[in-house]
Amino acid sequence: MNFLAKSITFLLLFSFISVNSFAQSSPLIMQIDRSQVTEGETFVLEVSLENVDSENIKMPDLSPFEMVQPPSTSRSMTIINGKRSSSIGQNYLLLAPKVGKFKIGPATVKLGSKTIQSNTLTIEVLKSSPKSQAEPATVKNDITLVLEVSATTGYIGQQLILDYVIYTRKNIETYNIVDAPNQEGFYVQPLNDIRDPGRRKSINGKEYYTQVVKREILFPQKSGNYTLGPLTMDVDVPTENGQSSFFFRETKKVSVKSNTVKIKILPLPEPVPNDFCGAAGMIDLVSKLQKSTVTVGKAFGITLYIEGYGDPKTIKAPKFDVPGGLEGYEPSLIQEEIVTQNDKILVRKQYEYLFVPQKDTIYTITPQLSYYDPINNKYQKVVNDKLTINAVKSDSDITDGSSSDQDYSKYIKEGTQVHNIKNKSWGSWWHIGAVLGIILATLGGIFWKRKTMIQEKNQIEENNKAGNIAKKRLAKASSFLQAGDAKSFYEEIAWATTGYILQKYNIPNTEASVSSIIQIMKEKGAGGEITHLYQWLHQQSEMARFAGKYGDLSEIMQKAEYLITVLDE
Repeated sequence: MNFLAKSITFLLLFSFISVNSFAQSSPLIMQIDRSQVTEGETFVLEVSLENVDSENIKMPDLSPFEMVQPPSTSRSMTIINGKRSSSIGQNYLLLAPKVGKFKIGPATVKLGSKTIQSNTLTIEVLKSSPKSQAEPATVKNDITLVLEVSATTGYIGQQLILDYVIYTRKNIETYNIVDAPNQEGFYVQPLNDIRDPGRRKSINGKEYYTQVVKREILFPQKSGNYTLGPLTMDVDVPTENGQSSFFFRETKKVSVKSNTVKIKILPLPEPVPNDFCGAAGMIDLVSKLQKSTVTVGKAFGITLYIEGYGDPKTIKAPKFDVPGGLEGYEPSLIQEEIVTQNDKILVRKQYEYLFVPQKDTIYTITPQLSYYDPINNKYQKVVNDKLTINAVKSDSDITDGSSSDQDYSKYIKEGTQVHNIKNKSWGSWWHIGAVLGIILATLGGIFWKRKTMIQEKNQIEENNKAGNIAKKRLAKASSFLQAGDAKSFYEEIAWATTGYILQKYNIPNTEASVSSIIQIMKEKGAGGEITHLYQWLHQQSEMARFAGKYGDLSEIMQKAEYLITVLDE
């Protein structure tokens, strides 16, 4: 096939694909704010018609969903580089009354002699948890702080999740949880990176916006009955017809009292298995044999990797049966890692077990552990495959290719080490070590000084980089402002402000709470006007996320630009 024939074929193929793509696209689009909801919750169904001037949209049968309020209609028009686009949208607030997976058929609109169809949607309604079912009795006022715990009955060492949740039917300017619950009997680990989206819920015929504003992991330390709460939360609510300025909005303070939560902590049931690892929560085990062929009288190692959910302080190295003729030693904790997730803490521990074979034979070891399963209320066992060790007599080290031939005997405290020490100190190992120590200390001082200078230089460059990134984010926010995309606008504002401050002041994610950020800003010399402005912008972004209250986008944009400009000076 020559070049001309190939070109014609390519153009025909491209035209075919383009025509089909155009035919398959539709100006009528349906979408929902989430594909999964809980029984009794509400969700938003949006129907939009792009670049067509018609409001005669015919909706499909929406049963079994119930319409909470009449639909709202919105119009938008944008002009970018001289190109005009418009959109007509209708928003339906629907209540999910029962559990199941349901399909919403296509919406239609008639354009002349043609009928245009939208896409179809599928939404899954999940069964509400006991925690969700208890909410209507707790939520009574227009603004309520609710303490929600993952389980009201737990065991020592189990991870329990305590959420601080705001239910509101009003705009909230700022909020402040005044006191903390009495957490005696628990070790508390706060979780700062909360990614739960805001939700709408219909309670007692009223529509609420709800958002988790604080989350803690509670580790029970002893059995007993405990009561958490009530707490007090101060909320600043904008006043009607109130005065406002560039930096401040007139508000009134409202005090809100939370509910109380009762928790019963039980001891772990008896009898406790011998190989119990101390975890009340799911645990997994992986074992690794360092060498499969070893020398009699020399130590070898087995590494155990434990990963799961429980109290890091109570999880310990498991014990398992060791065959006769194999001398074992107490395991050593080699590595420990605690990974903070959205609603739990993942614990990873690595243990080293050392053994010394006393005779030449084949040994088998089966690593295993037990943990307590709070969901099924019983001990569960995790058993790994058998490890086979071939112990042989040899005057030299054994290498079987499975791993490096490391002699672990030096780690055994009970082992005897013989040192040949000379009488005179000059030229001795002690003397050589002292001289080397002086040299290394001098080099270390030089290295430390150089490292400090590099870090200072890198920090300046990092601040400049953070400022440039923030300005790019603000530019993207400005484009979303022009396009009328409020949701994307607030996402960019949040990245531009909070992301810039975290990078500028080198604040780790573990300290990314608003109170911690403001405290660090003050320590770095930021004035009260700037810290108050940042707190205000953060609260506006949070309310946009979970309350759907977008406010004056132009005002938000101006204040965000001012904040970055002042901090970047």
